[in-house]
Amino acid sequence: MPLRIVILVSLAIVVGGSVPLLAGTIPCETDANTECTTAPTCQTDGTCSGEPANEGQPCTQEATSGGCMTNPVCKEGVCTGTVAAPNGTECHLAGFEKCSTAGQCLTVGIPGFEFSFCMGATSRSCPPPPDDPCKQSFCNPQTGNCDVGDKCFTFSGCEVCNAGTCSPVNLNGPCTNPDGDFNPCTTNDRCVPFSIGALSESDLTRRARMPAGVAAAIDDALQVGTGRLICMGVPGGGTGPTPTPTVIPTACSGDCDDNQEVSVGEVVTMANITLETEEYSQCERGDADGDGVIRINDIVIGVDHALHGCPG
Repeated sequence: MPLRIVILVSLAIVVGGSVPLLAGTIPCETDANTECTTAPTCQTDGTCSGEPANEGQPCTQEATSGGCMTNPVCKEGVCTGTVAAPNGTECHLAGFEKCSTAGQCLTVGIPGFEFSFCMGATSRSCPPPPDDPCKQSFCNPQTGNCDVGDKCFTFSGCEVCNAGTCSPVNLNGPCTNPDGDFNPCTTNDRCVPFSIGALSESDLTRRARMPAGVAAAIDDALQVGTGRLICMGVPGGGTGPTPTPTVIPTACSGDCDDNQEVSVGEVVTMANITLETEEYSQCERGDADGDGVIRINDIVIGVDHALHGCPG
């Protein structure tokens, strides 16, 4: 598995729009921290989130820098570190502390702004299961143990596995597993194509409820690329309006000019947008989560792509 800096890359899905439950009325659970928001509920786009709260107050759930940004406070609903850790500070892959080696913090600064990210932390690999190409080993982030799960999305009835090759079946048919897409904020779950060309906010909602083995199958699909089917909520049968899906224009966040690479100048542009000395329109492709704001976590993803190249 390739080196990752500090950001857990969310599943990239492009669908025609999820079918949400009635917004603001259904409590839900999300991987995103709730320390800086009100109690999360299902939103009209099928995601699970709360309104920003406790602005400027200290928080403890800073989860994007791997320990390289300290003194976290609530900023626009996100627990964000405000002070860069000294160079050489030990750090870990955020969310994968039990499944990665330690790295060291590296601080990058420009006048009026600095941020620190984790370099050298690598994911732990697990030996492949013997004699079963349709199974895969993965490091369980909750326990640190190497567990075994399905390689394909057979558990949802969306794929079959033949000698280790995942083949799509049941296109647009209903998912067969009771939990569907593991998202309580969507309904009418069906087997649909997905691609790695966009980041889906709803993946945070799904991963909060998803068994580690299912997440491992998703990670395998991301390595393989397109041509796979996954269980997702699709139009038809929801109680709320069908929204326009939120996507980003490119898989390479930070690539302001869409030339499939991220330069130092583009990282600086993103930082200036955060400082409000340049307009958002100067680098819309730097907004990794597509929320209309470029924050430190977006910059860190851009730095990762500058150092290691664009995905794919």
